[in-house]
Amino acid sequence: KQHQKQHQQLLEELRNGSVEALYTVAQSLNQRNVGEDRITSVQLWHALADGADHVASAVALGFSYAEVDKELALKYFVQASNGDDEGPHQASLYNAGRLLLELNDAASSLAYIRACATVEKNYPAYETPAQTKTCKEAYELLSNQIMTKTTPGIEDAIEMFLYASIDDVPQENTKEFTKWSKAM
Repeated sequence: KQHQKQHQQLLEELRNGSVEALYTVAQSLNQRNVGEDRITSVQLWHALADGADHVASAVALGFSYAEVDKELALKYFVQASNGDDEGPHQASLYNAGRLLLELNDAASSLAYIRACATVEKNYPAYETPAQTKTCKEAYELLSNQIMTKTTPGIEDAIEMFLYASIDDVPQENTKEFTKWSKAM
């Protein structure tokens, strides 16, 4: 009886044009793990992510494409990382950074992972402690790998300099920032 009530409520929400209800249907179809249902779920997520900038659908597409089309997955993680009107989607920031590294763009990877690690500074409501911890660890690991195992060219070094510190170094209105600004 409870299941029927939920089913009727979902149908009513769909009739009223609820984006969240359509997302729920797509999620349910995808979880069935049947070929046609999975294809339909991806099509629904595309309609929602591409047409309504639905964050959860963009995240789902990022994960759906992560192993088969990294650039398309990256597109959707970047879209989702922008979040809604109020703040970013933290896990998508991390996943965009992870894919950028796999696509050999260390500077952009560092930028996204740093943004993930510092979400709590500007958007505390969008931060999860476990995700922040993961991002900070990934940031430190990536930074150390870049410093010890690579020799970036001058352009790469300039791009990465902006993300070289998780603590916003050099900070504005300091001697170091002034020197850096003049050099740039």
